[in-house]
This record gives sequence, structure tokens and C-alpha cells, in this order.
Amino acid sequence: MNIKLTNNSDLFMEKEITMPFQTLVEFEKIAACHDIPVQTLDSHIGLKKKEREQRSRLPLKYLEDAFFFLYDQTNDELLHTATSPLAKGTTLFACKLGCHAKNLLSALTTIEEFYNLTLGPLKLQLKRRGGKATLCIYIDFIPTIKQGIIAEIYIMVFYRLVCMLINKRIHIYKTFVPHGKPSYGEEYKLLYNNKLVYNSDFLGFEFDELHLHSSINAKYDQVAHYFQNPMQLIKLHLADNVTYAGKVQHLFMSMSMSMNELPNKEEVAKKLNLSTRTLHRKLIFEGTSFQQLKDDYRYKLAAHYLTTTKLTVEEIAYKLNLCDASSFIHSFHKWSGKNPQSYRQENSK
Repeated sequence: MNIKLTNNSDLFMEKEITMPFQTLVEFEKIAACHDIPVQTLDSHIGLKKKEREQRSRLPLKYLEDAFFFLYDQTNDELLHTATSPLAKGTTLFACKLGCHAKNLLSALTTIEEFYNLTLGPLKLQLKRRGGKATLCIYIDFIPTIKQGIIAEIYIMVFYRLVCMLINKRIHIYKTFVPHGKPSYGEEYKLLYNNKLVYNSDFLGFEFDELHLHSSINAKYDQVAHYFQNPMQLIKLHLADNVTYAGKVQHLFMSMSMSMNELPNKEEVAKKLNLSTRTLHRKLIFEGTSFQQLKDDYRYKLAAHYLTTTKLTVEEIAYKLNLCDASSFIHSFHKWSGKNPQSYRQENSK
């Protein structure tokens, strides 16, 4: 089933997106490492002393300008690895490798081999255990003060790459970061919307292993377009959580593990402080519907049961709240283009 990954960022681009002031402080630490005075950085981005004293949050535009100022003014290898390759070099080449792979597993394996052969500060490793996969990113953080801001960018870069390669918005169960909880750590709830593991030995995220068998459904030119500006990735990442489709999907994932437990439209609307009619209108505006989101989730559960359990087709049909096995077989073929037995044989561990 092709679950279209839409670019929701335009739905809220005109609103002023702000980030905690502390994120700018992280950039200032990087500047200090290269003997660039704070005043020089502030002057370049147009931040006045009075604003600096009064603001607790800053428009994302300030951070974007600071990012590219530091990129232009330094030869910082990590900063360039996080930015320049998105437009020219390593990461775009990784995108190209991924787009030519058969499935996500093949793509990540090829990208992992590519990064591990380079002499840069970044290495990848894909770990699989208990039906979950973890993409581990190992970075030579020197100096360590750069961990926070660079780690946040890398997480978003690789998450978006995985989603775009298979044209699905995947659910992350855990996010691993190599630093302690920053002063703006509460912001992570919006950025990542899942369990955070701080002070990890690696940077990365955990997701359902079944996604590794998803076919590549992306063209290089389309994927590369999104990786020209790393700060735009933040907007795109935030969009998944501020759109109502993203919020509904998150409620499905966090409130249930079977269709019998799935909240209905009225319950979801109440959770979002909306009327059911308003929720319906907002989802239509975003190009989807409550029923389509339910079907997407039902397919996710079906694939999970087929690849990680020995449940019979009849038992899975019951768990999916379908009337019988034939209904499940018909629905699953519509979603995936395959019958359940073939899918299980091709994708089981």
C-alpha cells in the first residue's frame, strides 16, 4: 500500500515558528570555538542587544541565518558534514544510493557501507532485534559542545530520508541522543513526539522492522529537493506534528495496539479539543480522512502481525476487527497488492 507522504509544511509556513533562545546559544558556542565573537554573529543575523535581553524564544529565521553564517565563515568539518553535503556531496550521494536500492533494508545497508568507507566523522550501523530496527549514527563530536544542535539536525535528516525513500511516515518508538537533556528539552516533545534516551552511546531512532522490507518509492530529484536547506527540514519535521493527520496518527499509535482498542472519531476529536465536524474539515483540507488514517493503521498492524507473529489469518482478522478471514485477505490485497501468506513468506524474519 502506498501511503503518500505529503509535504505538510506549507500548511503552516506563514505562521512564525519560534525556537528556544538556548538553541542560538548552541550556535554561539560553535562560533566561539572558531574565535568568532558573539557580537559578530548577532550583528549578522540582525539580533539587537535589547532583543537578546528580552526574548526567551527566537524566530526560526534567526537560527537559519546563524547556521549558514557559521558554515560560510568556518571550515568546521562537522558543521559542513551536517549542512554542505545536504546540497553537494555526501548526503546527496547517500540519497542517490538509497533511491536506486530495491527496498529500505538494501538502501540503509548500502548507505551504511558508503559512510563507513569514507574518512568523515560519521558512521552508520543498522541494528535489528525483537521486531524493531534501530538506525545508529556514530559521530566523532569534537568538541562536545556541538553535540546538541548537530545531533538534532542529524536526527531530522536521517528520519526524513528514511520516510522519503519509502514514501511513508514511519512511527519512531525511541530517539537516542548523545547528550543530556538540554534546558529546552521540553521542546523535544514537539520535535520527536516519542521516548527520548539521553546520554546514549550513539545518535539514532528505533522503528518497526517491517518497514525495512518496504520497496523504495522515490526519485532522486524529488528527494534531493528536500535536502537543500537543513533548517527547512526542521519546518518539515514540525509539520508532521502540527497537522491534524499527524496528530490523529500519533493518537492511534499511543492509545492502542489493536483495532478493537482504536479510539473512534468522536474520542479523537475530544482529545484534540475539536468537534467531529471540525476534525473532518481539517483532515479533508490536509488531503486525507479519518477512515483513510484508520485504514493506514490497520495495514500497519496487519503487516506487524504477519511478519512478527505466528497468528493465523483468522486470528489476525479478529484483531483487525474484520468480520472474517476472507474480508482480511481481500483488504490486505487491496492495501499491499499481495495476499497475506505471500507477504508473510517474503517478509518474515
